[in-house]
Amino acid sequence: MSKYIPAEILEAESSLEWALENLEFLGAGDTAHVFQHPDDDAKIIRISDYPDGWFLYAEQAMEAYEDDAGLFSQFYPVVYEIINKDRELIGVSERLEEIESDSELAEIVDLITKAMISHDKDAWENLDRKLPDFREFSQQLFHKIDLRDGNIMRRGDQIVINDPLRAIPYGMEESFRIRHSLSVSSTFKL
Repeated sequence: MSKYIPAEILEAESSLEWALENLEFLGAGDTAHVFQHPDDDAKIIRISDYPDGWFLYAEQAMEAYEDDAGLFSQFYPVVYEIINKDRELIGVSERLEEIESDSELAEIVDLITKAMISHDKDAWENLDRKLPDFREFSQQLFHKIDLRDGNIMRRGDQIVINDPLRAIPYGMEESFRIRHSLSVSSTFKL
């Protein structure tokens, strides 16, 4: 059925309600709830009853990993599985850490925001020096991005763009849900 998502979540009438009652709640954004994976502290479970853009981006991350034969861009989160179950989207990914506001990584996040949102030439030049592969990576992102606080995280000392999309565009939602329906779930291949 699923390699990474506990059966109880998939069997529940409402996966989100079951998770709220049974899993450690880590936080919520505008469109999803995030829980600690019950079997692996290095993973989280994300659940949304909204067409949360993270899932479309997660699909892109999974494809990038597969296309690069195991050499995925370090700026993507590692996503293990995405499932659409009865209009609820459920995903499992690596657990990332927040970036401390007074850190060197916070300065890089500021450069990323200035470069990508404001198209600041100086920010791009500084970013090219600090993160040489980032410009190429950023060209793979969707045009309408959401880089507010918490959408850029870290894996150790590595910047990870975790959630740059607010919503799955309406015209893409149904085909996305079909691709990831419980019967044809997408699972990361280790």
